[in-house]
Amino acid sequence: MAGTKQRLQNIFGLLLKLTISPLVFQLLSYLDILQPDTFSISGVAWLLISAGLLGTLFSDLIMIRYGDGRLQAFANAQRLVDVGLYARNRHPSFWFFSIYQLGILLLFLGFNNLTFIIWLGLFVICILFLIFIQEKRLIRSLGARYIKYKESIPFIFWKIKIPENRRIKFLPQLVWLFGITVLRYWYKIKISGTEHIPHDRPFIVVANHESYLDPVLFSIFIPFEVQFVTTADVFTTPLMRFLLKGIGTFPMRRHRQDLKSIRTMLRLIKSGQIVGIFPEGGRSIDGSPLPILKETLKLIQHSKVPILPVHIDGAYEIWPRWAPNRRRGQVTATFNPIIPVADQADLSELEVHIQKSIFAENKTFIPVKSINIASGLDNFLWACHKCHTHNSIEVSSKNSISCRACSSSWQITDNYTLIDHDSAQSRTLITWIAELESSMLAHQEELPPGLKIPKQDRIYLSSKINKYMGEDGSELTGEIFLLLSDNNLFLIKDSVIIKTWPMKNVTIFTMDYHNAVSIGVGGIRHTFYLPETEIALKWQMYFDTLYARVSASTKDSTG
Repeated sequence: MAGTKQRLQNIFGLLLKLTISPLVFQLLSYLDILQPDTFSISGVAWLLISAGLLGTLFSDLIMIRYGDGRLQAFANAQRLVDVGLYARNRHPSFWFFSIYQLGILLLFLGFNNLTFIIWLGLFVICILFLIFIQEKRLIRSLGARYIKYKESIPFIFWKIKIPENRRIKFLPQLVWLFGITVLRYWYKIKISGTEHIPHDRPFIVVANHESYLDPVLFSIFIPFEVQFVTTADVFTTPLMRFLLKGIGTFPMRRHRQDLKSIRTMLRLIKSGQIVGIFPEGGRSIDGSPLPILKETLKLIQHSKVPILPVHIDGAYEIWPRWAPNRRRGQVTATFNPIIPVADQADLSELEVHIQKSIFAENKTFIPVKSINIASGLDNFLWACHKCHTHNSIEVSSKNSISCRACSSSWQITDNYTLIDHDSAQSRTLITWIAELESSMLAHQEELPPGLKIPKQDRIYLSSKINKYMGEDGSELTGEIFLLLSDNNLFLIKDSVIIKTWPMKNVTIFTMDYHNAVSIGVGGIRHTFYLPETEIALKWQMYFDTLYARVSASTKDSTG
């Protein structure tokens, strides 16, 4: 990708190209050497200048975005740009620049023979340069790819209809421009391995998922538009639907088999487009990776296209899943070698290959800058690792937390290390959560007064909830409770069991927005809205642990 020196060369070259003619004519006018005696058509001139300027800028931005970041006429191109305007004409920048030059000449010389003689002379010189120098250099550097491109894309005329995978949308260009000019420097994004990015489409991009910003943090360095698969929960408002669809993402429902989204993904790949997938199916909870979803892995394998693995580091730190606000830090994106189709035959081997390519062996938290680094930790650390009291952690200052039950307290460093104020022992977020996980099934929970469940069930979690909603149209409010046992999930209203979901029938359990959790059973989503005092992560961890136990027990009994 283009470095700082290359970007400065691009800017200087573009400014020189656009300013040299008006500066020369302005100087000639100032010296009274240029004194046109024809009538002025400044309105037409400015229209041509505006159209030519916008077209030239847009053409050059496309070349930078989808090429190898260089605009110099004598540079050896490494990537073929065949999208947008370049899918309609081989040299759109030349045509728009010619319109711009004509406008400049009309503005300074007026409408006369001299104007058109000069313009025609410049026009012919540029055409000869493109045909006999530039295109020959492109053939030498790009080889058969440019020869094929030259045969299908005209030089003089413009194509009206172009394939879907050659079109570009306006919003993705704005997102790219914002990412490459602002986010790249704000988060000090460092990249490596761009030589592994394929030159040909289609392929699938897979990456670890650390934060909401992940798609932008690395896709701005991929010289193709990437269509990301996103959870349908993000498409909650008209504005989010407009923005997300505008930048090329499409939703996939997690609580049932979403055949429509699967067909969309396969259609995009078949049409030669790039699809981005986060195979974990959700953002990291504590900084460590989540398991790769088997269904996603099968879908990737079924696509039968090369896979580009990307490892992102530092994105969790700048915006943890539990944090209400972003922090400043450094992000690294590493593009690893392509996984060819030939290496995707065995599903287990493919899973291991992807894991090694997108996950780090050991997570090291990168320091960040934040004036309120502890904010949100009370919604993440669902129990004290000392006294094991649930929902007892509170934020006591901008950089410290404490336990209401045992009065222990911890200072939070800039890399999320938790230092005990009494013993000075330190823990990472990962080790704190691991300690809770290792002991959380040691104690059962007593039933709330008046509630009755089957005797064979052992209750581990219970909570009053604000509301229950099912995709089948059912809804409950009032005095309702959610109970999690070693075998079932119970929904109770007025001390009566309203619904029971056997653990073995639940296909997915997710943490949702607005402090809610959901399950998928038989293709139907059931959502439980927790009170502010409850922590969704606690329910997720208990369910995952109990579900693994049930699955292992079922496997043993059937084996």
